[in-house]
Amino acid sequence: MNLDVKKETKAYFDSVAEKFEGYYDAPTLGNQLRHTFVQERNRRHILTYLQSIKSKNTPLKNILDAGCGNGDFSNRLAREFPDALVHGVDFSMEMLRLAKKRRRNEIRRLSFSRQDLSRPLAFPTETFDLTICLNLLHHIPPERQNETLRELTRITRSHLILEIKRRHLLFSALTRNRAFGFLPVFPTSIREVRQTIESAGFVLERLLPVFRPLFLCPVVVLAWKRKETNDRCEGR
Repeated sequence: MNLDVKKETKAYFDSVAEKFEGYYDAPTLGNQLRHTFVQERNRRHILTYLQSIKSKNTPLKNILDAGCGNGDFSNRLAREFPDALVHGVDFSMEMLRLAKKRRRNEIRRLSFSRQDLSRPLAFPTETFDLTICLNLLHHIPPERQNETLRELTRITRSHLILEIKRRHLLFSALTRNRAFGFLPVFPTSIREVRQTIESAGFVLERLLPVFRPLFLCPVVVLAWKRKETNDRCEGR
């Protein structure tokens, strides 16, 4: 990641953790209501999708929350999957401090560590049955986004869920490609993300816009599943 962008982004999220005790749940943070609405709808979509996976008795024993921030969704995932180990990673030490502070005492299966998702990750290949990456990719410059996506596919054994901000007229009108008016963001497209992730052996199972119609929606969640072994061998 461009060092100036990384430094600016890290400093921002460190300061948010210190001053507001979080991010989307910070009552005095600019545009908080809009961001909370979007993220809560995304999370409801994701949890509904995950319930459909659970109903098929798909084993999800190891879960990664990539870009976990203050750990609120990591805690939620640990409650939803009581038999799973849940691990959250973020590059902001202050956010991780807050995540560890907020970790529920009864959830012993939840852990956190510092990782930079614009760089190679310190996990073996196919470590996680489920990887979830929300509100992160648009903070990584375009020249590093494909590497981030390839790392997420490398460490994921089964299911990968990714939120993207689309390179979209409505997103640009709302943000002018600056979060909170100053923090640089780098939207992408569904087509570009699909090319990278599907080339790694995944198939798109769900496309979940935060609202419809899709062509107007600037934020979408994409849910992939890795092809079965037989499908991979047959090139399907």
